[in-house]
Amino acid sequence: MSRSFTQRVLLLLSVTLLIALGVSLSACSATPQNFLIASPCSDLIPKEWKDGVKSAPFPIDKTAGSWVSFGVAQTGQLEISNSRIFDTITIEENCEKRDAVIADQLKPKPWWHFW
Repeated sequence: MSRSFTQRVLLLLSVTLLIALGVSLSACSATPQNFLIASPCSDLIPKEWKDGVKSAPFPIDKTAGSWVSFGVAQTGQLEISNSRIFDTITIEENCEKRDAVIADQLKPKPWWHFW
């Protein structure tokens, strides 16, 4: 059973119209929802940093040398504390940048963008 030329043209035309209708309707459908599930930036900061930096121990004797040692040790503790503040701010900023890049990548692109 062979089909006539007219039947073939009508079949081809109807399939083409059906595909065109399907493509046009799929362009109108809602885009799937994307959710950014990331760990909070504060989780990236080490837990022991929340305890703070302890002071250097006070000198037992009252000699000048022991007080100088205490001053040097206390300065070291201050440097540790200040570096943690700087590091915490840097961790937070980098985390926010990371989240912003990922959020931009998750935004739906217009339907005409194929790349």
